[in-house]
Amino acid sequence: MTKFRSRKSYRDEAPPDLKRRYSILPSRAIQDRNNNVTDIKVLGAICMHTNSHGIAWPSITTLARHVGCTIDSVSVVTQRLVKRGYIRKLKPRPYKVKAKARRQTTRYQVLFDGDETPLPTLEDFRAPKPRLVAEHDGDDEAPLTEPTGFKRDNPALSRSLAQAFVRAVQAATGELRLPDRQRATADRLALAGVTPEQVAEATSQAVLEARSAGRSAPQTLEQVAERAGLG
Repeated sequence: MTKFRSRKSYRDEAPPDLKRRYSILPSRAIQDRNNNVTDIKVLGAICMHTNSHGIAWPSITTLARHVGCTIDSVSVVTQRLVKRGYIRKLKPRPYKVKAKARRQTTRYQVLFDGDETPLPTLEDFRAPKPRLVAEHDGDDEAPLTEPTGFKRDNPALSRSLAQAFVRAVQAATGELRLPDRQRATADRLALAGVTPEQVAEATSQAVLEARSAGRSAPQTLEQVAERAGLG
């Protein structure tokens, strides 16, 4: 049986309204001479839809509309991006996606640290899509939302906790971590009464331990919290 291929082009159609004003993508993609303009645009379109943990699930049609190309082209480019270590396609089974929701769009993980980027936790995977991405992405699955009863009692403290982690890693290694990707863990730690000083101390200790063991520095605040028993 011949596989159906969509040759419809969105080049001459107006792109969707931009509900998000930025797209954070791996900087190494810009310097990679193997990437062409369409590769960068597709990667940027995926990154426009990421949640706070680098997980995105725009439909392939949505990506084609943003980039202005055919669905086939997007499919080819995403395969290249996977092979080059810029995105990872996540399998639904380990993340307990219900069978009735299996006909959902692919979930991508943006690999800011290449293949060394750890697989997301269940919490990361199920973190809600950013509110600013308001367009319908063609996902038949019910939207993933925050657990019932969850609230951010102290958003200022949450931001301070995320920043404390980011600054401690940068001070010790020069490496950049994104505070938005730490927000879910920071919210939980804030509710538990953890202070920025505790996060900074625990992060510095985790970096030292990682160096001694020949490992890379912690990628997320969640890793530090687990090692230090915070929250």
